[in-house]
Amino acid sequence: MNELLRLFADDEPTLEVHPLAKIFPMMADDELADLAADIRAHGLLHPIVRTVDGRVLIDGRNRLKACEIAGVRPHFADMVRDEDEARGLIESANLQRRHMTGAQRAVAYALMHPETEQGKRNDLSTKQTSSPKVNRQTLSEAREIIPYDDLVQRVLAGCSLLLMNSSSTIL
Repeated sequence: MNELLRLFADDEPTLEVHPLAKIFPMMADDELADLAADIRAHGLLHPIVRTVDGRVLIDGRNRLKACEIAGVRPHFADMVRDEDEARGLIESANLQRRHMTGAQRAVAYALMHPETEQGKRNDLSTKQTSSPKVNRQTLSEAREIIPYDDLVQRVLAGCSLLLMNSSSTIL
């Protein structure tokens, strides 16, 4: 079922959250409260990004929730035209800018760039692996847990896991 966010007024549309944006966890309640306080004091500084039709939220779930908490009407940038643009913006806004552990980034990247047929990965191009924030070894280890949703969710929430493989790496 799609996650839906209801905005403040009846004239605002119901937003569907892009599936790739859902990969990234929401802020903790105390962090959201701090963001809401800042938005209440200074306003929303960065618009919430949606698709050009205004129906799909691409970036800004935390800002939107903080606006709701603060009682501040959000403003939007309806600018994303297609799936490639959505993927690029979600990746840039979350993998490159968020304060995430290396394991969290690797698991999120693995979810965004799944393996294709017969173990061939679609993330081997220079463009997709040029990020200094996604370590190839950690990415390889992250791919090992992708079939185990409970482990994936624990890593995305910030827990460390010990993978018992040849390198006994802590992920």
